[in-house]
Amino acid sequence: MRLWRGFRPRYLRLGSQGDEVRWLQRRLLDLGYDPGDVDGYFGHRTHAAVLNLQRDFGQKPDGIAGPRLYDLLNQEILPVRQCVYVLAPGETLTDAARSLGTSVEALRYMNRLPSHHRGFAGQRLIFRSHYIVGAFSGFEHSALYALRKVAAMLSAVVIPVGMISDGQVEILRPNGKIPETVRHYGLELWGVVSAAERMKPTDLDLLVRKRRYLRQWIQALIDQSKELDAGLWLDLGSIRWGDGLRLERLARMIKEADASVRFMVTLPMPRSQAPKYWWLSDVNYARLALLADKVVIAGHWPGPPEDLAAFNKRLRGMLHVVPPWKGLLGINLGAEVRDVRHRLLAETSYRQAISAAYLAGVRPRWDDERSLLRAALPPKEGDDESDERVLWIAGQEAVKRRVHAAVRLHMAGVLIWPLGEEDTRLWDVLRKRIQPQRMNA
Repeated sequence: MRLWRGFRPRYLRLGSQGDEVRWLQRRLLDLGYDPGDVDGYFGHRTHAAVLNLQRDFGQKPDGIAGPRLYDLLNQEILPVRQCVYVLAPGETLTDAARSLGTSVEALRYMNRLPSHHRGFAGQRLIFRSHYIVGAFSGFEHSALYALRKVAAMLSAVVIPVGMISDGQVEILRPNGKIPETVRHYGLELWGVVSAAERMKPTDLDLLVRKRRYLRQWIQALIDQSKELDAGLWLDLGSIRWGDGLRLERLARMIKEADASVRFMVTLPMPRSQAPKYWWLSDVNYARLALLADKVVIAGHWPGPPEDLAAFNKRLRGMLHVVPPWKGLLGINLGAEVRDVRHRLLAETSYRQAISAAYLAGVRPRWDDERSLLRAALPPKEGDDESDERVLWIAGQEAVKRRVHAAVRLHMAGVLIWPLGEEDTRLWDVLRKRIQPQRMNA
C-alpha cells in the first residue's frame, strides 16, 4: 500500500509546512532519524534528518523530500535498523544502554559523545545496529566451539555450499550440526560459493560457456540454500581483467533462476579510484549491486598493502556506485606473507603469524601508514638476503580503524573472516563500536 498517494506537493524543503510534513516527520522518527518535534514544520532538524536518510540510502543529499525519497519511505520494511531513544527524567546513558541491549561505550560512539558524558533528561540518542557476518576457515568441532563464544556479536554465519574449479561447480553438503547450532543462536545463514584455491584463469570463462550445465548447478545451489534456509553468497575473490562481464552474467543467472533467493556478491576493490567509470576496472559495480541484496566490498586492494588513507578514498569511491545500505566491508582478520618485492607468498592466521614472528625473534611493529602490524622475518640460514619475508598482520587496532571507516560511511555492516584464530581482543573493540543486527528481532 502506498501511503503518500494522496499528498501534494511532491517536493518538501526547508520552510514547508502542513500535514505532508507531519507525515514525513513521523516516518523519519519510525526509521530512527530524529526530525525534532512532529509539528508539521520543515525546520533545520527535519532537514538534517532527511540529509542523513539520503546519505544512508545512496541518494543525492540535497535535503529535499521528492519522489525518490517517497518511494523509499513507502516501503514497509527498510534495510536499516535504527531508532531514537529519548532519556526520561532520572535516566542515564547506562540505563539507556541496558534498555537497548548495548554497551555505554557503543552508545557514546554512535552519538559522538565525550567519555565523561552521562546524559540528561530529554536527550535524544540515536541507536543503530549493523549486520555483522562471520566466516570460519573451516567448520570442524573447533569452529563450532568458536561460534559458541562469539555468537552474541554476530548477525549471520557463512558456510560453504559450492566450489568452482575446472569450469564446473561442486556442490558441498555441510554437517547437519552447523545449521542447527546457527539457528539455536538466532543467527542468519549464508551459503558461500567460492573459487578453488588454485582456480585457473580460464575457469570462469569455461563455467559461463556451459550454460545448460550451469543452469542445473545454479538450481542445485538454490535448492541447497533453501533446504538450509540460507542465502546464497557468490565470492570469487579477485577477478582477473576480462572477467567482469562473466561475473555479472553469472550473478544475473542466479537471480533469474529464483528471484526470491537472498543473494550476496563480493566485489573486488577497484583498480581505478573512480569506479563509476566501470570500463577502467572491468567490473560494472552499479549493475552488480542492483542484482544483489547485500554487497561485500573486499577490504583490501588486490596487491601490496597500501596506506589506510588511500584505502578509504577507494572505499568512498565504491560507495558512490554501491548503495551504502547494501554494503558490507570485508575485513581480513588473518595475515599475509610477502617477499621484499611485495609479492604474496602465503596467507595465514593471526595466531600463526604472531607465533612465526616470535619464533624468529622478531617483535611485530605497528605500521601507522598502513594500519597493520609488520614483522620482517630474516632469511633462513643459507638463503639469499632477497628471501626475507614480511608478515602483514591484522590485529585489534587494524580492525578498529576499518570498522570505524564502515560506520562513519554509513555502511550496513562488516564481514569478518577467518574466525577461530583471530586476535580475541578485537571482540572488545566491536562491543564498544557496533551492535549486531538480528533480522528476526
